[in-house]
Amino acid sequence: EILDSNDNIPLFTSPTYLANVSENSPPGTYVTKVTAEDKDISAPNNVIQYSIGDPEHSRKFQVDPYTGNITTRVELNREEIKVYFIDVTACDSAMSDRPNMNTPNCRTANVRIDVADTNDNQPFFNETLYEATVLENAERGTSIITIQANDLDENSQLRYIITDGNEENVFAVRETIGEIYACLLYTSPSPRDAHE
Repeated sequence: EILDSNDNIPLFTSPTYLANVSENSPPGTYVTKVTAEDKDISAPNNVIQYSIGDPEHSRKFQVDPYTGNITTRVELNREEIKVYFIDVTACDSAMSDRPNMNTPNCRTANVRIDVADTNDNQPFFNETLYEATVLENAERGTSIITIQANDLDENSQLRYIITDGNEENVFAVRETIGEIYACLLYTSPSPRDAHE
């Protein structure tokens, strides 16, 4: 009878795995699956268990030790970290029979996890108050001031509108760039009009 010796190291189906997950996904969201194989022919020599070694990454992700399924532990925020590089280790379940080995046979694969952006941030202005002056006889289209807002979400497209205080629509704003300009020509009332 020939007995199987634990001399084979688990081999991942890929040295690197690419995955993505949306930010703010609830804990337990599936990310990806890693798979390793062991050419030993009998248990426990060919029984593989997976683990994430880095404690920092283990706080964000978990791997099922038997299936290799990687899931989130917490809600992720792309504005904090856009991509994670985690190392997943596959070990067989017996002490190695390879020379000078006092542990199970193990191999590590890298998993890149990109955090996909969601529209979860409100735009904010660079200033809390903008002040400007304009001549009373300014021509229509005269630029008065340009305001600017930002949005931490990736590829956000902001649109500017005047929502209050624009009596008689004297002003308008170019909605894509935030430039406020004179829309109607303002003239002071004549003395006669003022006394009527």
